[in-house]
Order: sequence, then structure tokens, then C-alpha cells
Amino acid sequence: MIQDEPTLRDLLSQTHLVDAAVATLEVSGTAEIAFAIDIPTEDPVSTWFLLRGLMPQTDRWPLLTTSWSKASSWEATVAAADFFDRSAFQWERMKGDRSGDTPADVIAAAASLDSEAELNALASQSEANLVDELEIALYPAALWGHTRH
Repeated sequence: MIQDEPTLRDLLSQTHLVDAAVATLEVSGTAEIAFAIDIPTEDPVSTWFLLRGLMPQTDRWPLLTTSWSKASSWEATVAAADFFDRSAFQWERMKGDRSGDTPADVIAAAASLDSEAELNALASQSEANLVDELEIALYPAALWGHTRH
């Protein structure tokens, strides 16, 4: 697994991300790190596929995200963002489905997830169309830069 910026930059030097800004992020509550890469906004999905294709070398799964910070630079935005805020996962722990909120806890809980039961519960609790609920969950408008149809 790539653990330092110079090694990552060397790998990116063979791609259109050769001049992209890179930052090392500490994953709160763990000894792990992650990397932030300032990617072109014109086509983020193709950049995700490029980074996904580098996974055999990086051993890191790419994740697209955005920030609505009004910071003066990308570096300041990344420094101010809390990309590892786990408050959205608190309800699971309160239900007793998970022992903690670290990435390892979330991954371990996913192994025992009954997705069919969860989707059925969502469908029975919601008056909204299940397809719309899944679209909102899987494709946030902020990520893709457009509104739902």
C-alpha cells in the first residue's frame, strides 16, 4: 500500500494528474492515512476510473467527494474539511449493529449486513419511491454537479 506522497506522485506522473495537488490526510481515530488529490472537475468519473485502475499499485480505493468550503485555496479547503466525520454512522452503533465508528468497524459491520432486509425496511418505512431513495443515496447531486431528473 502506498504510504507516502512521493511514491503516489511518481505513479501519478504517468497520468493526466501529473501536476495535481496531493495532500496526506490523517484518518481520525486510527493510525491510518489517506490521500486527497485535486482532480479536474470536467470529468470526475473518468478520473475515478483511472485511479481505480491504479489500485493494484496503490492498494487504495478511490472516492470522489466535494467540499463547499469558501477557503482561499484547495490546500486550505482540504486542511479545514473533516472527510472522516462519522456522525452519519452513529445511528448504527446506537442500534447495536456495530461496536465503533472506525473504518475497520464499519467494514466489519458491512460483512454481516443483510442488504435485502435493509432495503425492505427502507421500502416499508418510506412513502417515497424506492428508486428515488436509492438514487439519492448512490448519486448525490453535489458529487455529479447536477440535479436529479
